[in-house]
Amino acid sequence: NGDNLPLAFAAVDKEGRLMGSAALKRFDMACFPEYEYWLGDVFVLPQFRGLGVGRQLVSFCLDKAHELGLPHLFLYTPDVQAVYEKFGWKEITQTWH
Repeated sequence: NGDNLPLAFAAVDKEGRLMGSAALKRFDMACFPEYEYWLGDVFVLPQFRGLGVGRQLVSFCLDKAHELGLPHLFLYTPDVQAVYEKFGWKEITQTWH
């Protein structure tokens, strides 16, 4: 279940340098109280972009959400909707946050 959220995950390279991070959260946006579980804080450092790090972080979070039995996962992105569409995400509304 999602009782232990938030959970943050980090991607590191072979030398232990941070490459990026992502998190699973609850009630991430106060303006959407009806949406409980969220993918958030997905970030890849500029020097590691284009290497699949973000894809691996998102995939890991989706697997973890499934493992936890989270029924639905939401996210907010102001500018990279196409990235998440590749994972099957569908836009449900447009808002500025």
